[in-house]
Amino acid sequence: MATYWRCYTSHTNTQDLECLANRSLGGGVLVGSKLLRLVYFDEAGIGNIRHEPILTVGAVIVHADDLLIPIEREINRIVRKHIPQEYWPTFVFHATNLFNWGGKVFTKNNPDWPISRRLEIAAELPAIPANYDIPLTVGICDRTKFPSDQTLASNMSDREITIAAHVATFFHCAIKVEHWMRIHADDEVCMLIVEDNSDARRYIKAAQDYRNRDFVIPLMSDKEKSYFPFQHIKEDPAFQEKAPGSILQIADFWTYIAKRIVMNPIHRVYRPLFDLMRGQIWEPYSLVSWALGE
Repeated sequence: MATYWRCYTSHTNTQDLECLANRSLGGGVLVGSKLLRLVYFDEAGIGNIRHEPILTVGAVIVHADDLLIPIEREINRIVRKHIPQEYWPTFVFHATNLFNWGGKVFTKNNPDWPISRRLEIAAELPAIPANYDIPLTVGICDRTKFPSDQTLASNMSDREITIAAHVATFFHCAIKVEHWMRIHADDEVCMLIVEDNSDARRYIKAAQDYRNRDFVIPLMSDKEKSYFPFQHIKEDPAFQEKAPGSILQIADFWTYIAKRIVMNPIHRVYRPLFDLMRGQIWEPYSLVSWALGE
């Protein structure tokens, strides 16, 4: 692993020295000497706003040395238990396919995959964060109310508003990751792992541009603003495709369930799955108070 260090500037000169250390997401100085945490990000809710009024960006914080291999093995165990062997080399879980049909395995109206059988699989995935004590975070955006500045909205296309909402929600989630790191892993830095697709690259690039802080404000409390600039989140994320065993599958599942719970807190299918992961949510008030009125 690379080593990261504090960067000090000299105040004895008329102009501060340029900092040569690695930078954090947003340009702050990284604080920490060890890269042990990998944070897997995914999003849900960027489709048609009429069907998906809630956008979520979720994250799964994993200790790379201790948990990466055991979690990947557990995901592979679930695949081998439930999925026909012919699909093992390339199969990955996508929550939307699991619940709503889709993909090469859960083809629509396939009698081999009734909802009862798919829910049996779904019940095993949220047990992974609980069994391995994995912290979960989520950023939430009500797209019907974003941006709050209607003058700003009038000068933006629908696509631009979606991207801006995505950026804001990403930061909302990243703030919680930063908060968790400062409390539980203050001598470490973390790297973001994001699914490799054009939308992800677009919003990450926008998030790295500090001019986009204006889009973050509607989703930030004064407490959350205090975590800028970030100190523990490395600037450049790693983009990966969802692959067999990838922990991005857990991020996908968590983010999808969080979106569904915000849309309907008492849903008979999603609520039990959410409850299995609820104890792992970092700063749960942001999701629980909004979705459950607590």
